[in-house]
Amino acid sequence: DFVSIDSVSSHNKGKPQLQEGARLKDDVDSGQEAYSKLMAGYRKRRQKQSKAKKSKYNPNLFWLEGNHEHRVRKWLAENPVVEGFVPTSDLVGAAKDGWRIVPYSSYCFIEGVAFTHVPHNPETGIPVGGVHAAYRAAMFHQHSVVFGHTHKRAINSVTRLDPETGRGHSVDGIAC
Repeated sequence: DFVSIDSVSSHNKGKPQLQEGARLKDDVDSGQEAYSKLMAGYRKRRQKQSKAKKSKYNPNLFWLEGNHEHRVRKWLAENPVVEGFVPTSDLVGAAKDGWRIVPYSSYCFIEGVAFTHVPHNPETGIPVGGVHAAYRAAMFHQHSVVFGHTHKRAINSVTRLDPETGRGHSVDGIAC
């Protein structure tokens, strides 16, 4: 949820006072401006390293799109006539800095740990939420999972048995 994209939020649909003055272009522009400020130090460092002919700082970067960025895809599905005017992914242009874009509700794995904006119940496809979201996330996965959707810190662990060895291993659900 780097950008809010309130202009096309379904929560504001049919509420003229909330929609008054809201523009998708403004939402995207402010996100791009904030991203540029966020990355200014990183870009400056890489530029200095390039001029000094030093190897560039090159971390692995993963950009996990949230449900707020996903609002654009949902809105475009309802308004296909404007498709192509607004990017449906990477609204802020993070890919040009080497970020790997992870679409909303998808996972990236780093050393066996899953990272996602929000884990989903595999049976229903509904995002995991509520008071016990970290516990439920651990229950639904065979590997530890880290997510941020709830905006509340929580850690819960469950033990999974390996069917082949009969040994238990811990699966953590971490909301951060």
